Amino acid sequence: MSFAARRAILGTDMQSPINNKNIGEDEDTATLVSVQTSAKVLDHTLTAVKGFRQTVLDLVPDVRLRAEAAEKQRGVPAETMTGLRKAGLFRAFVPRLYGGDERTLAEVLDTTTDLAAACPSTAWVGTLFAMHNIAACWLDKRGQDEIFGEGPDVLVASAVAPTGTLAAVDGGFRLAGRWSFSSGVEHAAWIMLGALLKAEPEPPEYAFAFVRVADVKIVDDWHVAGLRATGSKSVEVDGVVVPAHRVVAVKTAHDGTAPGFAVHKQPFYRLPWYPVFICAFPAIGLGTAIAMLEGFRAYIKTRVDSFSGQAFDGNAGSAVRMAAAAAEIDAARLVFRRDVAALDRAAQENRPLAPGEAERIMYDAPFIMDACSRAVLQLFRGSGGRAIYEASPLQRHFRDIHAMTQHVAMDLDRAGETYGRLLFRNADLALGARERADGA
Repeated sequence: MSFAARRAILGTDMQSPINNKNIGEDEDTATLVSVQTSAKVLDHTLTAVKGFRQTVLDLVPDVRLRAEAAEKQRGVPAETMTGLRKAGLFRAFVPRLYGGDERTLAEVLDTTTDLAAACPSTAWVGTLFAMHNIAACWLDKRGQDEIFGEGPDVLVASAVAPTGTLAAVDGGFRLAGRWSFSSGVEHAAWIMLGALLKAEPEPPEYAFAFVRVADVKIVDDWHVAGLRATGSKSVEVDGVVVPAHRVVAVKTAHDGTAPGFAVHKQPFYRLPWYPVFICAFPAIGLGTAIAMLEGFRAYIKTRVDSFSGQAFDGNAGSAVRMAAAAAEIDAARLVFRRDVAALDRAAQENRPLAPGEAERIMYDAPFIMDACSRAVLQLFRGSGGRAIYEASPLQRHFRDIHAMTQHVAMDLDRAGETYGRLLFRNADLALGARERADGA
């Protein structure tokens, strides 16, 4: 198969009509809903009894109670996954064409921040499952039909580092490789794997291949210090043939030629992938920091100095730590909400992000995570020796937030270099807190 033929499979310049509403309420959307033929597809906007956010929040008490057990079993409990499915988290970003809810980023990520305050690992897995369905929308319609044909609550895991290879063969591409950090993979029906697509004489292209989890080997190597309940195990694939309609070059999602763009006209699915995807992580970091703040406040009310008999809730040091951490978390959440709102507005107004906005969001995400980790560290250092016992949720929050900072997307140095150099080159970029007026 020639390079040109492969490009024809992996990208198209077909452009669909534009709907400038993310959540369509016009006759076009009605048409999309009316053409559904699968018994598995429902219009959940018509059947919801409670709002999405409240339905997820109703799960929080039980999720919090299961957090310690989830860590010990190194995976999210099945009953929690069932609750999240019923609440609609997994179908949140699935197109209505396939029975999904097409929610905004703000609605979902504000909700998963609150979920993370109960169990960071649960929110991590749930948020990523929701996000992955956006990338599935880039596929040729045949690929989307296969994945979403199983229902809008389908679970797609991922391991997106390009540590595998795709070689053209009859019927598609042969996939081989080993990948680490596939969160929640044992719950998933599908997995999205990053690979280098061989396209000689051209350089290899970074692509996603969507494979059934039944076709991969799961390696039980998730023995880690933090985020234990995410079950982020490694996977191996040895020569599985993936049909071309389930492979997509990541570049096509950015240049507007992804095959799935001929299917979905909603601007939300055309947002730049990296700024959208990276927002999953600070949402969880913020929830973890909030849990630490609330846990610290409750614990300090009961803590008494063994030597002086003085209660620590009257201690100036405890109060200063509480205030500083609260301010840092609050400021970080304001930045996060601004960035998420920028993405949602771009989709709703059917326009690109402003110059420099994508780079700013890519920097802000690890910046927010770093602020959250500093706040957690500050509170943990003021919690005394009993905070290190396994029964204390404070030590789990401490471990979890620092595990998050190690994710490659949370590399503050690399993001800072990119964004900082951009700011040096262009003084006219909007800084978010100071939007430049025309002619300023």
